[in-house]
Amino acid sequence: MTAKMKICTLSFLSLILGCTGIKEEKIENIKLDERLAKQLVSLSIKCVDQKYPYKIGYRFNDENWLKPHNEITPSFYGCWDWHSAVHGHWAMVKILKDFPKISERDIILSKLDKNLKKKEIKSIKHTHFQLHFSNDLVLQFIDPRRFGCILLRETSKLLEERLLKHLGVEPLDKSFNHKYLHEIASNKTSPIKSII
Repeated sequence: MTAKMKICTLSFLSLILGCTGIKEEKIENIKLDERLAKQLVSLSIKCVDQKYPYKIGYRFNDENWLKPHNEITPSFYGCWDWHSAVHGHWAMVKILKDFPKISERDIILSKLDKNLKKKEIKSIKHTHFQLHFSNDLVLQFIDPRRFGCILLRETSKLLEERLLKHLGVEPLDKSFNHKYLHEIASNKTSPIKSII
């Protein structure tokens, strides 16, 4: 037996022996209470307007893009990258909605007010829809890959919409859990995004 075969055999045996006796962990549902909400929102408060460090995650299309990231996307520039900055803002909105009397309320509102003002929201390429509110807040639908759409429907007829009829479980619903995922993913070979 060659040295390479001995190493492969030992590695395989280590893997097999190391995996025996593994007990299935019980996954507990985590309930967001005010204590956890404060911990979560403290992360967003700390980073949503922190300029650096920053990971550039976009392609430069021309010389107009050669400027600091916080000038290119002035509303969403903190938290390491654009995507995390967006999630940081929506985490603050969700926590404010669920815990309207949270002690961090004033700082959350000031950060949202600062970053989501009309002057910060520029109409960038791939902006397909803008809704301007009276308090200078702007809701934009930016979809560079054109996967999304905006539908105006009566609430009572929303689930009759052909694009929404066959949606899966709402990700924040209690029924969206490890059992549900196991049930829908068993014996499937397609990517998880397609399954969900």
